[in-house]
Amino acid sequence: MSSFEELLNKIDGRLDIHAKFINTFSFLEYIGARKILKSQADHQLTEPLLAHASEEIRHSLILKNLALKLSQGLLTTYQDVHLLCGSASKKYIQTVDHEIEKSLNSELNIKNVFLNYLLTTLLLEKRVVQIYPAYNKTLGTLGFPNKFVAIMSDEGKHLQSITQSLKEHPQSTGELVTSLLKMESGAFEEFMSAVQVSL
Repeated sequence: MSSFEELLNKIDGRLDIHAKFINTFSFLEYIGARKILKSQADHQLTEPLLAHASEEIRHSLILKNLALKLSQGLLTTYQDVHLLCGSASKKYIQTVDHEIEKSLNSELNIKNVFLNYLLTTLLLEKRVVQIYPAYNKTLGTLGFPNKFVAIMSDEGKHLQSITQSLKEHPQSTGELVTSLLKMESGAFEEFMSAVQVSL
């Protein structure tokens, strides 16, 4: 059992905590969309990039609406009081993004914002396709079935698309991706540890 599944078991039945946790994932989806738009110059914003950002915003909205439902309409914003370890969640996604940028600069000696986007998306989507199915199952036991199904379908497609795009950047495969996956795992576990301590 993963640390994330252990955490879901720990908060079993506590709808107030689930609401904040889901609102936190809504926040992360929003940050993801914002990063896509801010990382690319205007002339580089292609239809696929805009579509990806749009889908991340839609995911954020789906999760926000679920958080509102679970909290009886209380979690209206992304203020810290409405999130579960908001600063730790933001640190997680920022760490992944910044460490990829550093790795590209130091290991490959390149500054490529699109490749950074591809690798950041790869790592985050791999994480999402691990944790969202577990959360979908948990919510089903609480009387909220299949709330993550549409998002999981989109994220799976994103992962396939990103994996295909990375084939055009052979320098980004192999040892680099392995080390980045290890980095992301450590950053995610740090986030989960912060959540555990906060409960």
